[in-house]
Amino acid sequence: PYARTANAVLTAVFESQIATGDMGKAAETAYVIGTFYFRLGRPDEADIVLVRSIVYAVLTARFEVAALSHLARAMMFRARGDAEAFRTERDRALLMAKLSGDPAVAEQILRALTPAPREEKPEELDTQPF
Repeated sequence: PYARTANAVLTAVFESQIATGDMGKAAETAYVIGTFYFRLGRPDEADIVLVRSIVYAVLTARFEVAALSHLARAMMFRARGDAEAFRTERDRALLMAKLSGDPAVAEQILRALTPAPREEKPEELDTQPF
């Protein structure tokens, strides 16, 4: 029930932003909706909304939002095992980050793309005598 309510609220906010011509905010909201759909296991819907986010973000020079939307798409493609699409979206995310002029955006993207270090199990101590 919470997901349905959140979806309804986010969609209403998005539609309101479009109706009032606030495309920059609509880009942000579309990013949130897209990542929300992805977490709900609805990648096809997530992809459609993330592409809309990118379009609105680029049209309004909100390159940081475009970068994060491309990053979200890259992560979706990585999860699907589509290496080529992952690389394309990763490169687009980094380009948008550069265009944003904010080094923190590129750092955030690189951090998200770097896999977490594997947790190594400590070796069991040999308690047997030599």
